[in-house]
Amino acid sequence: MPYQYIKRKLLDLHRYNVQPRIEALHAEQIYQGIFEQQCRRFAVDEVFYPVGAAASYSLMYLLTRVMSELPVRQVVELGSGQTTVLIDRLRRDEGEHVAYEQSELWAGSVRQRAPRCSVKHCPLTAKTFEGVAYQGFEGMETTDFDLLLVDGPNGTDHVSRYDCVPLVAANRSPQFVVIVDDADRPGERETVAALGRVLAHRRIEHKINHLQGRTTQAVITTRGFRAASYFF
Repeated sequence: MPYQYIKRKLLDLHRYNVQPRIEALHAEQIYQGIFEQQCRRFAVDEVFYPVGAAASYSLMYLLTRVMSELPVRQVVELGSGQTTVLIDRLRRDEGEHVAYEQSELWAGSVRQRAPRCSVKHCPLTAKTFEGVAYQGFEGMETTDFDLLLVDGPNGTDHVSRYDCVPLVAANRSPQFVVIVDDADRPGERETVAALGRVLAHRRIEHKINHLQGRTTQAVITTRGFRAASYFF
C-alpha cells in the first residue's frame, strides 16, 4: 500500500475524528468557567456534577442563558436531573415547569431538589406517531411550551427520544426553543431531522444549530427565540 495513501488516511482520521473531539473537550472547559460565573451571578447555590451521563457544562451554560435572557414561562423536560434543578432555581414565579421521568426512584429524588417542578414518573411504553414506532413516556400530556428540553428517556439507536416530535407538532406557543441533548448520536439525529420536518410542515420558520462540548446539543429556534442560536 503506497506511503502517501496511508499518510492521507491517518491525517483524515485525525482531522475528522481526533481533532474535533479535542476541540469539543476544550470547549467544555470554557463552558465550565462561564457556567460557574453564571451560578455566582444568579446566586445559584447548588452542587452540580456535569460528568458521566449527567448534563454537560455546555448544556448547563446554554440553559442558563436561555432561562435568564429569553421570555421563558412554560418549560417541558423529557428526562430529569441536574437540568431540572437548575431550571427550578432560575425560572420566574409565573408559568409552569413539568418534567417526565422513567425511573420512579430518580423522579422522587429530583422532586426533593426541584420543589417548584412537577416531576411526573411515567414508565416507558410502545407508542406510534404518524407511522413511526418508538418507546415513549406512558400518559405524557400534550403541553404547550416556550422551552422544550429533550434529555430523556434513555437513548436508542433509532428515533431516540421521539416523544418530542408529537409535542412540537401540537405546541400552540407561537415562539419557542427546543434543545436536544446527545444530538450527535444516530437516534437523536433522526429525531432532530423529524423535528425539522414537522416545523416545515407547519410552516414555522426555524433554525437548527449545534453546540459542542462533552455532549452535543441541537438548538432549534423560532424567530422570537432566535437569540439562542447565537449563544455559542
